[in-house]
Amino acid sequence: DDAEPVFVGNTVSDGEGSGFVLLGRASGVFEGNVISRQLCAGIGVSGASSGFFDGNSIKENQRYGVWVQDTASGWFQNNVITKNGHAGFAVSGEAQPVVVGNAMSGAGVG
Repeated sequence: DDAEPVFVGNTVSDGEGSGFVLLGRASGVFEGNVISRQLCAGIGVSGASSGFFDGNSIKENQRYGVWVQDTASGWFQNNVITKNGHAGFAVSGEAQPVVVGNAMSGAGVG
């Protein structure tokens, strides 16, 4: 639950769930990754988890580019979030992400 992974410069595509998921109290650093064509979300942050997401390309995911839920948080900056099915960036529950300087376009709902 207290995992702190670092992912830099990876390509994650064509998955049957979400590209990157933080659960419980996990945190981590995600920079310069390409996350695309996931069945759920490119990035999912839930529970009381948090992360730092900078300069990622998050595109063409079936539901959400980014989904932050429960009491999760996170810092999202300089990401390009495009052509995701339901929403580019979704927030639910008591989540409190910080979203700064991202480019979002082409989502189903916004």
